[in-house]
Amino acid sequence: MFDFSEDVKDALMREWAAWRRWTVQVGPNGYKPSSLNLLMSGSLPGGGGFHSVVLSYGSDVDAVFAAIDYAVNRLPMIPKQVVRRYYQQSGTVDQMAADLGVSRRTMYKLLDSAVNSVFADARLKKMLKAA
Repeated sequence: MFDFSEDVKDALMREWAAWRRWTVQVGPNGYKPSSLNLLMSGSLPGGGGFHSVVLSYGSDVDAVFAAIDYAVNRLPMIPKQVVRRYYQQSGTVDQMAADLGVSRRTMYKLLDSAVNSVFADARLKKMLKAA
Protein backbone atom coordinates (compact mmCIF):
# COMPACT_ATOMS: atom_id res chain seq x y z
CA MET A 1 0.00 0.00 0.00
CA PHE A 2 1.37 3.40 -0.97
CA ASP A 3 1.88 5.95 1.81
CA PHE A 4 0.20 9.21 0.73
CA SER A 5 1.94 11.42 3.32
CA GLU A 6 3.14 14.87 2.27
CA ASP A 7 6.81 13.86 2.51
CA VAL A 8 6.31 10.87 0.23
CA LYS A 9 4.33 12.96 -2.27
CA ASP A 10 7.12 15.55 -2.28
CA ALA A 11 9.80 12.87 -2.76
CA LEU A 12 7.85 11.31 -5.61
CA MET A 13 7.38 14.70 -7.28
CA ARG A 14 11.15 15.31 -7.00
CA GLU A 15 11.79 11.93 -8.60
CA TRP A 16 9.29 12.81 -11.33
CA ALA A 17 11.30 15.98 -12.06
CA ALA A 18 14.53 13.94 -12.21
CA TRP A 19 12.79 11.42 -14.48
CA ARG A 20 11.81 14.27 -16.82
CA ARG A 21 15.46 15.39 -17.00
CA TRP A 22 16.78 11.86 -17.49
CA THR A 23 17.55 11.22 -21.14
CA VAL A 24 17.25 7.82 -22.72
CA GLN A 25 18.74 6.56 -25.93
CA VAL A 26 15.86 6.37 -28.38
CA GLY A 27 15.48 3.17 -30.36
CA PRO A 28 15.37 2.91 -34.16
CA ASN A 29 11.58 3.19 -34.14
CA GLY A 30 11.71 6.56 -32.35
CA TYR A 31 10.41 5.20 -29.04
CA LYS A 32 12.17 4.83 -25.71
CA PRO A 33 13.02 1.23 -24.79
CA SER A 34 10.84 -0.29 -22.09
CA SER A 35 12.15 -0.70 -18.55
CA LEU A 36 12.27 -4.47 -19.07
CA ASN A 37 14.44 -4.12 -22.19
CA LEU A 38 16.79 -1.75 -20.36
CA LEU A 39 17.05 -4.21 -17.49
CA MET A 40 17.77 -7.12 -19.81
CA SER A 41 20.34 -5.21 -21.87
CA GLY A 42 22.60 -4.73 -18.85
CA SER A 43 24.53 -2.00 -20.63
CA LEU A 44 24.52 0.11 -17.47
CA PRO A 45 24.68 -0.96 -13.82
CA GLY A 46 21.21 -1.79 -12.60
CA GLY A 47 19.94 -2.25 -16.12
CA GLY A 48 20.27 1.42 -17.00
CA GLY A 49 16.69 2.37 -16.23
CA PHE A 50 15.51 5.15 -13.95
CA HIS A 51 15.11 3.82 -10.41
CA SER A 52 12.86 5.19 -7.68
CA VAL A 53 13.61 5.07 -3.97
CA VAL A 54 9.98 5.83 -3.14
CA LEU A 55 8.23 3.17 -5.20
CA SER A 56 8.50 -0.48 -4.28
CA TYR A 57 10.76 -2.82 -6.22
CA GLY A 58 9.10 -4.11 -9.35
CA SER A 59 6.89 -1.06 -9.87
CA ASP A 60 6.80 0.28 -13.41
CA VAL A 61 8.41 3.65 -12.66
CA ASP A 62 8.01 4.85 -16.23
CA ALA A 63 4.27 4.25 -16.11
CA VAL A 64 3.93 5.95 -12.70
CA PHE A 65 5.96 9.00 -13.74
CA ALA A 66 4.12 9.19 -17.07
CA ALA A 67 0.84 9.24 -15.11
CA ILE A 68 2.22 12.02 -12.87
CA ASP A 69 3.32 13.90 -15.99
CA TYR A 70 -0.16 13.48 -17.47
CA ALA A 71 -1.79 14.74 -14.25
CA VAL A 72 0.56 17.75 -14.05
CA ASN A 73 -0.13 18.65 -17.68
CA ARG A 74 -3.88 18.57 -16.99
CA LEU A 75 -3.57 21.16 -14.20
CA PRO A 76 -4.73 24.72 -14.89
CA MET A 77 -2.00 27.06 -16.15
CA ILE A 78 -0.96 28.73 -12.86
CA PRO A 79 -0.77 25.58 -10.69
CA LYS A 80 1.09 23.82 -13.51
CA GLN A 81 3.65 26.64 -13.64
CA VAL A 82 4.06 26.54 -9.85
CA VAL A 83 4.72 22.78 -9.92
CA ARG A 84 7.18 23.07 -12.79
CA ARG A 85 9.01 26.03 -11.26
CA TYR A 86 9.27 24.40 -7.84
CA TYR A 87 10.32 20.90 -8.90
CA GLN A 88 12.05 21.33 -12.25
CA GLN A 89 14.11 24.48 -11.82
CA SER A 90 16.70 25.38 -9.22
CA GLY A 91 16.69 28.46 -7.01
CA THR A 92 15.64 29.64 -3.60
CA VAL A 93 12.02 29.75 -2.55
CA ASP A 94 12.13 33.55 -2.68
CA GLN A 95 13.42 33.44 -6.27
CA MET A 96 10.72 30.95 -7.23
CA ALA A 97 7.98 33.09 -5.72
CA ALA A 98 9.36 36.22 -7.40
CA ASP A 99 9.51 34.45 -10.77
CA LEU A 100 5.87 33.44 -10.36
CA GLY A 101 4.85 36.90 -9.17
CA VAL A 102 3.39 35.70 -5.88
CA SER A 103 4.38 35.67 -2.22
CA ARG A 104 6.07 32.65 -0.63
CA ARG A 105 2.92 31.85 1.29
CA THR A 106 0.76 31.96 -1.84
CA MET A 107 3.28 29.84 -3.74
CA TYR A 108 3.20 27.16 -1.04
CA LYS A 109 -0.62 27.20 -0.99
CA LEU A 110 -0.76 26.84 -4.77
CA LEU A 111 1.89 24.12 -4.69
CA ASP A 112 0.09 22.14 -1.98
CA SER A 113 -3.21 22.38 -3.84
CA ALA A 114 -1.59 21.39 -7.15
CA VAL A 115 0.26 18.39 -5.71
CA ASN A 116 -2.92 17.20 -4.01
CA SER A 117 -4.73 17.53 -7.35
CA VAL A 118 -2.01 15.48 -9.07
CA PHE A 119 -2.32 12.68 -6.51
CA ALA A 120 -6.13 12.80 -6.70
CA ASP A 121 -5.95 11.60 -10.32
CA ALA A 122 -7.81 8.27 -10.45
CA ARG A 123 -5.37 6.58 -12.82
CA LEU A 124 -2.38 7.54 -10.67
CA LYS A 125 -4.15 6.48 -7.46
CA LYS A 126 -4.85 3.06 -8.95
CA MET A 127 -1.20 2.63 -9.98
CA LEU A 128 0.16 3.74 -6.62
CA LYS A 129 -2.17 1.47 -4.65
CA ALA A 130 -0.64 -1.46 -6.50
CA ALA A 131 2.90 -0.17 -5.89
